[in-house]
Amino acid sequence: MCIRDSRWDQRRGVADVGGPINSAGTLRARFVAAHDESRSWVNRYKGEQQVIYGVAEADVGKNTMLNMSIEHNRQESNAADTGRGYQVLYTDLTPTPFSRHDSSIPEWGLYDNKRTSLSFGLEHKINQDWDAKLSYTRTARELFFRRGMGVNNVNTCL
Repeated sequence: MCIRDSRWDQRRGVADVGGPINSAGTLRARFVAAHDESRSWVNRYKGEQQVIYGVAEADVGKNTMLNMSIEHNRQESNAADTGRGYQVLYTDLTPTPFSRHDSSIPEWGLYDNKRTSLSFGLEHKINQDWDAKLSYTRTARELFFRRGMGVNNVNTCL
């Protein structure tokens, strides 16, 4: 388990557990969960992200392994695009009144991205040189965002 506090009000927590489930070691599993939230040097930006991941493996024969995994990831912030700042120079090359911290991110902006994946796999070792693998993955994604840009009544910028 790990908890971290960093600059820009970034906080992160991670839990990671795994290992054999039975005494023979033929059943194994791992579970990881992480949560991250932060602000930025860009005014009004804040965001958070969660990840949950689990995998299980089972030896179903001497040379055959079955596995299954699931992952869920969510990213949420008040900005679909943090790269939209203001110009720093007018067309006559004089500086604008904006600093590097100024941002066009509106207070009402939203970016919400969810993704869930489920995977199954079967692996068989045929001999020392050959393996056969069969896998299936299904991913569902949901994306919603609201964005806009504040407009100031200033001279034309470059």
